[in-house]
Amino acid sequence: METIDKYNGVVLFGRYCVPNLNEYKEVAYQLVDNATGGRTSKYIGDIASCWGVVLGMSIATLLIAFLYLIGLKYVAGPLTYTALVLLLLL
Repeated sequence: METIDKYNGVVLFGRYCVPNLNEYKEVAYQLVDNATGGRTSKYIGDIASCWGVVLGMSIATLLIAFLYLIGLKYVAGPLTYTALVLLLLL
């Protein structure tokens, strides 16, 4: 049976034991870099350089969703009744 070496951990939410990142910073950075192929700073930089586009698209998405809900409020009833009538006629 294998044994696992103990590590310095901290209690998270009074329930979970997680590694203390202050002692294992280089390991944490290696894990993030390995997961992203070493392009973490490039990805963060891309988000920082196009924040205006992200903000604009977020606002446009909310506006389109709101307009869709308003349109659905007026169209859903007649559409449902028309579909039921057509179903009965066929």
